[in-house]
Amino acid sequence: MQPGITTPAFSLQVTTSHSPAAPGERDHEECLLTVALAGAPYQAVGSVQGTMPMLQALSGAVFRPEVPLQRGLPLLIFRAQHSSPAVLPTTIGLLAEAGVQLLSYQTSMVSNGETWHVMGISSLLPSLEMWKKQVSEAFQFYF
Repeated sequence: MQPGITTPAFSLQVTTSHSPAAPGERDHEECLLTVALAGAPYQAVGSVQGTMPMLQALSGAVFRPEVPLQRGLPLLIFRAQHSSPAVLPTTIGLLAEAGVQLLSYQTSMVSNGETWHVMGISSLLPSLEMWKKQVSEAFQFYF
């Protein structure tokens, strides 16, 4: 059986595989993962620093600094218009209403007028319906 990542919020099993790249093809420390959620493809680029997996980019949007992917830390990931100053206070309010604490927060560089936001949270949210009214798209997972 191959190793995998389970995302309980979607009952999604992501299976991984590795193929060595030819010299000069791709930086040997980077990995590319393409996942489809509800038919929408997402491309994640990452690396491993020491023993910590790091998210470098999501669907073309680059994170500086990279996002650490800690085992057991639930992540809420969403995309929103870059020019919307109310995104952070609104999302913190939605977390508080659900009784969930914000543990970490990072945003990507602007890509196509939008930014990706990655929040480390104390537990997965029971529903993303309220989030989807505030942002372009949202999903959550942990591994």
